[in-house]
Amino acid sequence: MTNSENKTKGISRPFFVVGLCLMFYAFYISTKAFELKNLTNDQRFILLWIMPLSSGFICGSFAGAISARTKKGYAGWAVAATGGFAVWVLSYLFLPSIQEPPKLKDAVSISLIKGIPFKSAVDIIAQNNNSVAELIGFNKEQIKRKIVNTKLSGDNHRILLINLRFSTENSESFPKYDVIAEGSGKYVLQVQ
Repeated sequence: MTNSENKTKGISRPFFVVGLCLMFYAFYISTKAFELKNLTNDQRFILLWIMPLSSGFICGSFAGAISARTKKGYAGWAVAATGGFAVWVLSYLFLPSIQEPPKLKDAVSISLIKGIPFKSAVDIIAQNNNSVAELIGFNKEQIKRKIVNTKLSGDNHRILLINLRFSTENSESFPKYDVIAEGSGKYVLQVQ
């Protein structure tokens, strides 16, 4: 045996560096995914590709290969993967498919500008449903109180108007009110 045959192979530095970079990227996008909570199909696809790919490169730096063989032209292809590439193939093939979360039927979602007055937010929500709103029993301070939570969602516009008080500054001191949806395209908000 010669010296070159007797030596064991060490870590393949290029594969290891690429694998580390992909692993850091995978960690970054997976933390962003948990912050977003609702991923688009494209984000899911990228996440499902980058995780096994990064693990494959990291493991592939230690030992591994991929090869393809064929007999008689294109018929009888055989692909073999060992080490890190096998980890990638197995983790990609056996990861469960992630289903899109079910969407609420007739759900309403509105984004408001942070800092707008309560009255303006009420008008925006009502206009979004081709309606108008009337406020009864609110004082000037309550009408001008600023909105701090800008994303609202609910089953319908009436629910958005009911929950709007929780989106105001010092919401615990905001008065409770009823929302009456009149059939003529009008919401009446009346302090209890």
